[in-house]
Amino acid sequence: MTWLLFLQKHWGSEGMFALQMTERARELGMTSTTFKNASGLPDSGQVTTARDMVRLAVRVMDDFPQYYHYFGLQSFNFNGKTHKSHNRLVRNYPGADGLKTGFIRASGFNVATTATRGNRRLVGIVMGALRPSRVMPIWRIC
Repeated sequence: MTWLLFLQKHWGSEGMFALQMTERARELGMTSTTFKNASGLPDSGQVTTARDMVRLAVRVMDDFPQYYHYFGLQSFNFNGKTHKSHNRLVRNYPGADGLKTGFIRASGFNVATTATRGNRRLVGIVMGALRPSRVMPIWRIC
């Protein structure tokens, strides 16, 4: 079953799913995020902020600590093929343990990454970088 059929079966439409995603974002304190689709592909009404992405990152760490280690993997094997992480910070920044990277022409290169420094965890968000070499987050201490 494709993800679009799954959405239609369980939520009626992708738009209804996006509405529920937006409602859940509000519950998490993400006051400036609006979802319009499930894919993250460009839509003029789909917006977020770095502050909201920090809130989401902290919730992922707090709510799913048993799965968080997966974000720090530099590679994984699936069906006999090795897939490398697109998050260069995981490979190149001491203490980085991942989260999410992405590129869409409309918004540029984006990354949400966490790192541990001493006994502190840092959350870095970059949105709209023109090239991946510019994706070096400004860290927020949590």
